[in-house]
Amino acid sequence: MPRLRRRELLAAGAAGAASAATPVSAARRRRPPLHDVVVVGAGLAGLTAATRVRAAGRSVVVLEARRRVGGRNLDHPLGGGEVAEMGGEWAGPGQDQVLGLAKELGVATFPAYATGESVYYRDGQRQTYSGDIPPASPAALVEVEEAILRFNQMAATVDAATPWKAASAGQWDVQTVAQWIADNLHSDEARDLAGLAVRGIYGEEGDQISLLDLLSAVAGVGGDFNTLIGDAQTIRFVGGPQQLSKRLAARLGGIVRLHSPVLSIEYGSHRDVTVHTPTHAFRARRVILTPPKPVIGAIRFVPQLPPAWDQLLQRQPMGSVIKVNAVYNRPFWRDQGLNGTVVSTTGPLEIAYDNS
Repeated sequence: MPRLRRRELLAAGAAGAASAATPVSAARRRRPPLHDVVVVGAGLAGLTAATRVRAAGRSVVVLEARRRVGGRNLDHPLGGGEVAEMGGEWAGPGQDQVLGLAKELGVATFPAYATGESVYYRDGQRQTYSGDIPPASPAALVEVEEAILRFNQMAATVDAATPWKAASAGQWDVQTVAQWIADNLHSDEARDLAGLAVRGIYGEEGDQISLLDLLSAVAGVGGDFNTLIGDAQTIRFVGGPQQLSKRLAARLGGIVRLHSPVLSIEYGSHRDVTVHTPTHAFRARRVILTPPKPVIGAIRFVPQLPPAWDQLLQRQPMGSVIKVNAVYNRPFWRDQGLNGTVVSTTGPLEIAYDNS
């Protein structure tokens, strides 16, 4: 959430002091209009929710802290109609909703470049390979294949929409993916590859991810862990994925309010909710919160959220990834029969793709 300028803080404080001194009858006359819904966040989730609310004939306003829409999708123009995708960029098989949205909005897709071999780098050794699994040692490959099989078997018992109903949900939810890997994989190389796969999926270390969450993700892509680490990066959007949010926002028009960070949400006595930004208050019958859970946890709720909800918001971290786009005059690696994909257990760059 952007840092507030001093004059914004002073304005908010002055507004609070003025409202405290205003007679009740005058305060009621000045109450903001009542919307059916306030949506917090102008990423794909928030803009899609607002679109559906308005299609149902309800009034809605969207509040976005940044000066742009798109959330975790950000396209940086390079000139000549080309962009570098600074945030999320791929789609894959089974992601029918976002692919359907792209078709509806007139955003074309194209396959990510995958012709040729990939590179595996470990302990100073460079190898090339085809397929999704790097050419690790035979012992490590056996362990990785066994882990994938077990993930798929466990995921088969999980409903992606209601993972908490799985028979072993309680056991799996208190166990981290890192702990499962440590308990079930024995070679360093297998553990390194498994940890790298988890970081590639979540942008986060395995000790921050519930095993149940990973299994529900596997179930959500059709039940095969390989889809998460391979096919999920096979489809891209012509001109960049932020276009989806920009075109949704253009359809919604003036109801999308940028540079409007939500500071607090107050539940009233008449079953209405007041959402406060530094400069305005918005009343609604319902609020839809779409930011990442740690960001939601930074909002002040009156009254406070139940402890269980507060704990949930603290325990689902955002990913932490540094993404670098290197621009070359030509994709020279293709001349060497390579597809541009690199997997390295050495770092600091662990995964690379041909982003042409």
